[in-house]
Amino acid sequence: MSSWIPLQTEAEVLESERAKEGFVGVGDKGPTKRYPHAYPIPGPETRAQRAWPAFTYVPPPAVIDMRKWRFETYGLVNNPLSLTYEELKALPTASSVEDHTCDDQILTTGHRFEGIDFRTIIELTQPDPDCEWILFECDGGHSVSHSIHKRMMLVYRRNGEPIDPSHGYPLRAWIPGDWGGLNPKWVRRIKFCESRDPDFYMTYFRQHGADPAILAAVYKSHVGSGAPIEAINHFLGFFYKTFWWDVRHNPMGARGKGIATGLRAPMYIGDDTWANYKTCL
Repeated sequence: MSSWIPLQTEAEVLESERAKEGFVGVGDKGPTKRYPHAYPIPGPETRAQRAWPAFTYVPPPAVIDMRKWRFETYGLVNNPLSLTYEELKALPTASSVEDHTCDDQILTTGHRFEGIDFRTIIELTQPDPDCEWILFECDGGHSVSHSIHKRMMLVYRRNGEPIDPSHGYPLRAWIPGDWGGLNPKWVRRIKFCESRDPDFYMTYFRQHGADPAILAAVYKSHVGSGAPIEAINHFLGFFYKTFWWDVRHNPMGARGKGIATGLRAPMYIGDDTWANYKTCL
């Protein structure tokens, strides 16, 4: 599996973070640059922009029981966390105005995200000095790995309202400047690791015989990297092809409905915030 895991050194990650400058928000000022190959949805007055179109490669979780919901950290940490939703929201709040660029280059602008700066989580959970990677683990089976050296947020509110189910209520990760698919939804746990743990994409690529170089190119690229669009298109084409094959041949399989368009949202128990929410879009 190790040969299938795209790796970056700390220096490479920090250089990527510097390359993102201008493409990510700085507090209320927002980004000063626009990703050159993106296709923006027209301004915030339009229904499409307000809706913030949703897409995901894995099915939404069927049920989320907020009475038992906990945000947890584990792995190489000295102080594992287990926080209720209210305890999590009581932590110091961070906010930033950001643009969101999906893997297919669809751009939506001016999202005011509120949540928790990931550095606050680091201060509280106290990872070991050897920790270099984290793995976001989500309700529904999704997982995404990131370098601990990236700028990150845990988001629970957008434009003054709780994020909606199609975007990961009650909690999603936000990695400014990364493609939408690398910003996981429905986050429940974070594993702190010395090396990079295989996540959903790595496992799926390996199981379906895809070229690991394509995956590596997507992981290392971001909206300011100037990475070839061909790598992103190959990545998307692979998923379209393999997921629709799964839908036809394994309709009841765990990954048989990876494309979220039109799928119902999770059912929330013990929290009526989105009790009347019907679909993902």
